[in-house]
Amino acid sequence: MCAEGHHVHRAKQGCCSAAFRLSRSTALNAISADRYSPRRREIGHSVRVQQGDVSGTYDRLASRYDDWSAAVRPPLRELWAQKVDEWVAPGDPVVELGCGTGEPVGRRLSERYEYEGVDASEQMLAKARTALPGVSFTHADMLSVEFPARSISAVVSFYAISHIPRGSHARLFDSIASWLRSGGVFVGNLTSRDDPESVEGHWLDAGPMRWSGFDERANLDLLTQAGLSVVEHEVLHQIEPDGCEIDPMWFVAERIATP
Repeated sequence: MCAEGHHVHRAKQGCCSAAFRLSRSTALNAISADRYSPRRREIGHSVRVQQGDVSGTYDRLASRYDDWSAAVRPPLRELWAQKVDEWVAPGDPVVELGCGTGEPVGRRLSERYEYEGVDASEQMLAKARTALPGVSFTHADMLSVEFPARSISAVVSFYAISHIPRGSHARLFDSIASWLRSGGVFVGNLTSRDDPESVEGHWLDAGPMRWSGFDERANLDLLTQAGLSVVEHEVLHQIEPDGCEIDPMWFVAERIATP
């Protein structure tokens, strides 16, 4: 897990992940699936990227990441972060997983809510703490961080979940649903194309990186199975500064009311 970025749902042949249809049962067992991606043609099949490698790459990117991510077109993070306002009262607790440097989402949310940013990159968080003094940030992996049950009004995560193995996505969604109050929301994005695993050996000239995720239908199934009702979702096309085209699935999912 690491900071948000615009690099997880790629559609451009040669630099981007392959797509195919996936059933619910296949999704839940995909951790053991055969792995293939066009990206592997660039660096070979022997490359293995661990979670610590991902965090280390973001550490090295911290000083220049904001400029790169701000150049992605169209910019969508703030637009989707604002959707929290439709569901959450000012001052309520909101968590961002993969908050990175806190820009622009953490800055926006911390002005209105009791915000906490979570990230696995120490250098990204160091920059966030400098930019947003007094705001709460936690150095942790999103798969290990814990919050009390029904204590959070909203969880947001943009361009971060795809950095963890997709076999862990269902468990993460279950955790998020358990943190949310009834009627709370999970706002974020995921891959829209099936990608067992894609890796790059030297992403953005900073170090190794990996991505993993499901197609749109499987994502919706996983969210629903976690007890979340997807009230809005849309696949939106974006272009990164290097010209690579991505197609994230953006969504708003409400925590189903429980007794």
